[in-house]
This record gives sequence, C-alpha cells and structure tokens, in this order.
Amino acid sequence: MKRNIWLIRHAQSEGNRDRRIQGHFDTPLTELGLEQAQITAKYFQERAEELNISAIFSSDLMRAKQTAEPIAQALKLTVETNPEWREAYFGRWEGICIDQIPEEERNVFERWQRDKLWRPDWCESFSECQARGLRSLTNTLTRSSGNLIILAHGGLIFSMLSTLITEEQSIPTIQNCGITHLEAEAGQISLVSMDLLAEGLVRLPNMMASYR
Repeated sequence: MKRNIWLIRHAQSEGNRDRRIQGHFDTPLTELGLEQAQITAKYFQERAEELNISAIFSSDLMRAKQTAEPIAQALKLTVETNPEWREAYFGRWEGICIDQIPEEERNVFERWQRDKLWRPDWCESFSECQARGLRSLTNTLTRSSGNLIILAHGGLIFSMLSTLITEEQSIPTIQNCGITHLEAEAGQISLVSMDLLAEGLVRLPNMMASYR
C-alpha cells in the first residue's frame, strides 16, 4: 500500500532571524514564523479530505513543535514529539551567531558552507545525522499507518534527501516551512516534490538562506 509523507521544515525561528547556528539550541518562532505556520496549516486544512493525513510527528524542539501545533489543530490531530527528529548537533557552535565565530575558525565555517556533506569534528557528522533521520523515518512508518506529516529541520531533511537525489548539489535549499513530499511503498522511499510553503501559497520572505 502506498503511503505519503510530508516532511516540513519548521517556520522561521528567532535563531534563523538572528543568524544563529541552532542545532539543538532551542528558540521559539518569530512573528513571521507564526504566520508561516498558520499559512501552512491552512494549506493542509483545505486539502484535508484529499491528503487523508492520519498522524503528525515532530522534533521536540520548540521551533518545530510551534510549527506543528496549528497544523494539528487544523486537522484535529495531536502532535507526537520525538528527539530523533532534531537538527544535527553542532557542538561548540550551538547557539552562536555566524558573525561571532572566532577568527581562527572562520576557514572551518567557510568549508562547512561550501561542502554540505562535511562537518567539523565537534559536530554530529553528516552520516550520523543521515542515519538517525532514516532510522526515525523507518521506525515511524513501522509503528503508524496512513499518510503522515513530520515536522523537522533543514539539515536533517537535507541529509535524508541526499539518499534519494544522486547529485547532492541539485538538492535545493530547504527554506522555512519548505514541504518535501515523499512516497513509501513496499519498503522503498521516493521523492515526489519539494515546495516552499506549499504550491500556490504566498511565498513569505525567509530571513536566513542556510539549510541548517
């Protein structure tokens, strides 16, 4: 039986607005982020009968939960949180503003920006994050039924998509409230589409281009 999964990156957080490297660093949504979450909730509410979503899962970080809650309310569902859906852990860079990175580490940061598959050794590695995301997806599919929404984070979603898109550079930046539609059937996952705030919706400005 074919199942649909919508992976959604959280709406704009205070950390995004302030250009912080967030990871597990917990910040709430901005006013813009709350508006983005409401628009996304409206998108799913208007298509509720067509999409037939049976459950909503979320990272336990505030920015993801705050994005998930209006969607759940619109669909009359409850949100189940799990720390396995968190963003990658960025070690001593957690919560730091990009322009406050020590001068001696600027070259490390610039390499990280150029090479999305590489991270400094004080961070959760790309492969570790990817394995965690895929494990979480497999476990979630196993213990649930029907079509699902999962609220997560840009870096985690990007790492999972890299297993479905062979050319890493072709994976677009995952914006706040970007929606990635996957299909699961007979143990196989395939990519259907990627949209910013869902097709047809007003594209609100995003204050941070980084996928993290």
